[in-house]
Amino acid sequence: MPPSDRITPNDDTSDRSLLPRLRRRMQRQETVLELTTPYVPDDPSHPLALNKLAPLTQEDIDPSRTWPRARRSAAEQLWGESCTAPGGVEFTVELSRPLNPAPGVALLEMTAGLGGGTRAIANTFGIYVTGVDGDADLAIAGQLRSTSLGMERRASIRAIDLDGFELKPGSFDAAIAREAFYMVADKARLFASIARGLKPGGQMIFTDLVATGKRQMSPPMQRWMAAERSVPHPILPQEMVAQLQRFFDVKVSDDLTPMYRSMILSGLMHFAGQLKAKRVPRQLLEWTSREVEFWARRVALFERKELAVHRFHVQRKAD
Repeated sequence: MPPSDRITPNDDTSDRSLLPRLRRRMQRQETVLELTTPYVPDDPSHPLALNKLAPLTQEDIDPSRTWPRARRSAAEQLWGESCTAPGGVEFTVELSRPLNPAPGVALLEMTAGLGGGTRAIANTFGIYVTGVDGDADLAIAGQLRSTSLGMERRASIRAIDLDGFELKPGSFDAAIAREAFYMVADKARLFASIARGLKPGGQMIFTDLVATGKRQMSPPMQRWMAAERSVPHPILPQEMVAQLQRFFDVKVSDDLTPMYRSMILSGLMHFAGQLKAKRVPRQLLEWTSREVEFWARRVALFERKELAVHRFHVQRKAD
């Protein structure tokens, strides 16, 4: 693997008792930080403050939405400001670094979410980043935050449908994505669309959940699939490479599971500290509990070697 493609993992977090201890702590938590002023995280006139939250409305907890405000706020408790996945903005920036972003490079981030990584890439490398996300609530909230920071053009975010989007041909020099393509059934169509949107020689780096080859559907795997909002479609790493090779030259395909597991457990350990210090708003306890369980299911599958996280670095084939 070229040196520029190396991502150095944090020290592995191997405390297997963390999740049970965190569950017990959440169950007995009775007093948390009392609110002093109303606060709406997605209002661009207010800075983000993770230990303050206005009372939740029915819309904020709407079960028909994948990412209502309550869940967005709960995820930030675990992963940091404007982040909904492990590793925070630092991991997203490092993921993009082998693409050699520099002023003049047009970069597409396909899993922008609340825009923490989108804005971090734009600021770190001095470039314009177009962020998109498959969830409208995340994309709208992310664009509001970019606007509040005066980055509505340098780090714009809008919603797309990963199952049916089309990019303007030759629009981007590079693209990145994090753990989203496993939800797309027709990966050939997806990769064809991305390839068309890249300029000749354009590159893409993405991480994704992949299968490991175990054919029997275990109870933990069944619980994970049932908890997803739609049916997941993880495939084997070699199957992913075969799909990609129709449109790209594959430069890197490597296993990041140990590091990814470490990032999850590090985030949960930080959250445990926040919980112990009573810095978690009372109305988020149920939602943070759901997020903890969501990620605990993935950790269990990593440890059973039934699911893995791989990184792929590809370059669009010459016409």
